[in-house]
Amino acid sequence: HPAVRSPVPPGVSAGGGARGRRDHRAVRDVGIRASAGVPLFSPDEYAVGTLCVLDVRPRRWTSGDLANLGDLAAIAMREIALHVQSRREVHRHLSRSVPPHPV
Repeated sequence: HPAVRSPVPPGVSAGGGARGRRDHRAVRDVGIRASAGVPLFSPDEYAVGTLCVLDVRPRRWTSGDLANLGDLAAIAMREIALHVQSRREVHRHLSRSVPPHPV
């Protein structure tokens, strides 16, 4: 699984930590008290985003929670890869079926 990254380290309550975390807008306005995130990397290792989970209650993320999050991230990346492949195939098909413009 990819490394787990988060503005609030996994397994650490967002509400009771350093002042910077307590002052973060999501913590203050939405009431986020726990978060964990897994970066999403393409097969050629480009970072394309992060899959995050949030909770309004303080909690400690278990290794099982984080493993599940990693599994969901892998599923998300497979879906993204299928979408990209499909778009490429459509583009190839269209580029072959469009006649050249007259000069």
